[in-house]
Amino acid sequence: MTQCPLDPFTFADNITQTCVRICNNESAGGFGDNSSRICVSNCPDGSYGDITTRYCVRYCPVGWYAYTIGNLCVRYCPSPYFADNSTWKCVQQCPIGQNLFG
Repeated sequence: MTQCPLDPFTFADNITQTCVRICNNESAGGFGDNSSRICVSNCPDGSYGDITTRYCVRYCPVGWYAYTIGNLCVRYCPSPYFADNSTWKCVQQCPIGQNLFG
């Protein structure tokens, strides 16, 4: 396993055996996990892969939804999930009092 400097924006890419600022190696998934300081294919539970920054983030950017399958930030929730605009998460059922049309 590659050891990298304790820099908040440097991650060990164990596929290429290099220290990188952006995890973009598609074979490794390409997300920088701030807790382990390595590039991971799936972000740990409680964080989501932001495809824009290539980091594991606690909250997805505005306009994106947290999708727990694969722990990703997505623009649109895949079927059979629905976008919950109050929590910004993909959910299996719309919350009580909300409907599919807003």
